[in-house]
Amino acid sequence: MADTDPDDELYLSTAAPSVAQQRLALAVFGVSLALFVLAAPFARVQFAGEPAFLPGVQSAYVVVAATAAALLFGQYLTRPSVAMLALVAGYLYAALMGLVHTVEFPRLFTADGLFGHAYEGTAWLYFLWHGGYALFMLAYAALGGARRWPLSSAQARRLAWLVLGLGVPALVALLTWAAVSPAAHLPALMRGDLDGSRKFAVALVTWLLGAGALLALWRKRPRAVLDLWLLVAVAADMFDTALAAVLNHARFDLGWYAGRAYGLLAGAAVLLMVFYSNGMLYAQLARLRAAERQRARERLQESEGRFQATFEHAATGIALVSPDGRFLRVNARLCQITGYRADELLARRFHDITHPDDLDADLSELRRLLDGEIGSYTLEKRYVHRDGARVWVNLTVSLVRTREGAPDYFVAMVEDITTRKATEAALAESQQRLQLLIDHAPAALAMFDREMRYLAASRRWIEDYGLGGRPLLGRSHYEIFPEIGAAWKAAHQRALAGEVIRCDEDRFERADSSECWLRWELRPWHAADGEIGGIVIFTEDTTGLVEARRAIVELNAGLETRVAERTAELAAANAELDAFAYAVSHDLRAPLRAMSGFAQALREDAGEALGEDASADLREISAASRRMGELIEGILALSRSTRGEFDRSVVDVSAIATRVLREFGAREPQRHVDCRVEPGLAVQGDARMLESALANLLENAWKYSAKVDAARIDVYAETDDGRRWICVRDNGAGFDMAYAKRLFQPFQRLHRQDEFPGMGIGLATVQRIARRHGGEVRAHAEPGRGAVFCLYLPAAAPAPAP
Repeated sequence: MADTDPDDELYLSTAAPSVAQQRLALAVFGVSLALFVLAAPFARVQFAGEPAFLPGVQSAYVVVAATAAALLFGQYLTRPSVAMLALVAGYLYAALMGLVHTVEFPRLFTADGLFGHAYEGTAWLYFLWHGGYALFMLAYAALGGARRWPLSSAQARRLAWLVLGLGVPALVALLTWAAVSPAAHLPALMRGDLDGSRKFAVALVTWLLGAGALLALWRKRPRAVLDLWLLVAVAADMFDTALAAVLNHARFDLGWYAGRAYGLLAGAAVLLMVFYSNGMLYAQLARLRAAERQRARERLQESEGRFQATFEHAATGIALVSPDGRFLRVNARLCQITGYRADELLARRFHDITHPDDLDADLSELRRLLDGEIGSYTLEKRYVHRDGARVWVNLTVSLVRTREGAPDYFVAMVEDITTRKATEAALAESQQRLQLLIDHAPAALAMFDREMRYLAASRRWIEDYGLGGRPLLGRSHYEIFPEIGAAWKAAHQRALAGEVIRCDEDRFERADSSECWLRWELRPWHAADGEIGGIVIFTEDTTGLVEARRAIVELNAGLETRVAERTAELAAANAELDAFAYAVSHDLRAPLRAMSGFAQALREDAGEALGEDASADLREISAASRRMGELIEGILALSRSTRGEFDRSVVDVSAIATRVLREFGAREPQRHVDCRVEPGLAVQGDARMLESALANLLENAWKYSAKVDAARIDVYAETDDGRRWICVRDNGAGFDMAYAKRLFQPFQRLHRQDEFPGMGIGLATVQRIARRHGGEVRAHAEPGRGAVFCLYLPAAAPAPAP
């Protein structure tokens, strides 16, 4: 099904008939048929001849037909088609034939008509007129109406000139000649004013042509309003032919008069509908124009509203500026950019807020715009903000001219690019820093794009690879180093695919056969859109490091040899120390025992005979022997304190302290000492050594608190600087911290022997045990207020060599 055009409803030739229009056409046809039925029986009733009747009626018909042709021609030009051209030609033909028939009618101009053959000529002209009209209607219906065989405007005009201007007039002229010229030899149809015997046959043929046209119009689909009234017109024309040529018998009878009335009705029906259609078309056009004007006003108001909203709320500054530079109109964004209120800007020229250094460039472009050299211009310049700050803007200016071509006003679009300028400056500074960093990087560094063209290279790269004086930027890496092999090219492609590739040691031989070691890395770099833009290659000559490592390996090998030698020497020294200890324990003790024994025997055997002085000397010899024995025992104990295998385990300090203090209390039951041991104290170390250290610290606390009435000893843990210390505190004699350095030296004592007996070996032993564990011991005291000794042992420190 063909697409329909909304404009079809505006035209009589394409608009579908409404129910009311169908009923009206049917009513007209019904009235025409009723009048025909009433008149038919009386068609032969003869009336007096009235020569003025026919010219009057047919003149009206000619005017009606010609007017219908003209109006239909207007619709043809609007919606051109071959069928509409046939219809216009039919009505033009009818008008011309009606005119010829009128002027040839007898007794109008002359007794025998204008062409001198009135009685026979008018009969043939009548039948050729109505038969030709029926044929044109038949052609219109056969061509499908106004919707088929459309024509372009140019085709419509050319074809109309050929058909209407030449073809139809030529056809009318030819048929007129045939009807009025004796030379045509047409058979006679009339006997004066009476019908001849042959007239009925010609009239019947003419009537049948009308019937064929009527049937063709009836079957035509789709049916337009015009088709409906053409049906009425063709039917009226058939009634005309039937009454005036078939049922009557002579001129001026009832059929002859009624037929002429039906002929006028045939033309008037279509004319009236064309007038109605044109009236509707003009009314619709008027409504459309009124609606269009209303829509135009609404669009204008809407456009002005949009312009106002766009102008005021645009994210870009907008200004209308007069040719002399005065601001005519500004929007809110421009006020924000410049810091001025709208009324302040309207009182100024753009010169007043333009930075002086940028004004000449702006004015130069403005002059070119006024001279018509350019249609618009764009530049970056600075405004001076109301607070004095500099504001960078991107300015685009165009010129609006009057109808006469004179400059009217400038339209300026102002975009604040201060942030962008700051970013560009920061980026330029960053690029300079990056270039400086690349230039002076301690490693050889080069940056490439995806085609492995140089973007940057450090001085170290240029120096290491002998590229001084050669242009690199934009050149291919493979052009600079054509000897690069497939393996390296494959590594470059892997890096360009996003992989980071590195090698800590890569050996190669230089051109001079020297060995070189490199550490290198290939790493992709990414562009602002996140895509890989190329790769960066880092290389560092590690030959010195490799050689240093080799030297270290050699040094370590020699060091191990020396350690083995020193270990052997230490073992020999330990063996000598063992021998010394054995000599001390066996060889030195024997003379001491003999000296002490003889002194005792002499005192017992000759005690009474000896004088007081001699007895005192013997007592001193015995005491000196005992002290010498104690010294020997101290030396042996000190030497044995850190010897032997180191067996690390968890040592229960609380249990050892509790047991040792209980043994001291059992040994001196007469003393009452307040002993407090913090439960749960434990350390990691050698149990034998740690028990010896704790016993020495507790023995000192027990001994030096002996002269205090309310003696107290505390064993506890404290944390200092993240380290955990095991402490032994007493409230005894204490000591002066000025002499604290002597505390841990063997045989050094801060108290007299008669005050607190001892050999000065205990604290030295504690210090050696602490050091064997990788720890330390510290002390704090005040004379007469006691002392605190704290021992720190790492949680899992390896035991040092003895």
